Amino acid sequence: MSKKSSNINEPELSIADRIGNIYEKSKDCGLAEDFFKNIDDELTIIAEYFKTTNIQAFLLANIITMNINGRSIGSREMSDHFGCSNTMNLLKYFPELDKLCEKRIL
Repeated sequence: MSKKSSNINEPELSIADRIGNIYEKSKDCGLAEDFFKNIDDELTIIAEYFKTTNIQAFLLANIITMNINGRSIGSREMSDHFGCSNTMNLLKYFPELDKLCEKRIL
């Protein structure tokens, strides 16, 4: 049982379930700061599993799910999913994507 679990009868979520949850919650999130605060606990668990930062875990969860769904993944697709009208909003996350590639996670 995870120390993060608030209910002793609540089953532990798998990493795959957590990744799916992040993907669903991130739909139209606008990459808002408040959004990241709301999912911080879940991101921390994913980040610990993959040995990444929380932002890297967020990006990874979305990319994994989009890839499994057979979607082509580019900045336009990610912007559409996050509900960002301007693809340039993703620019600040590119260094995090580069780090995931350097770690050979992506």
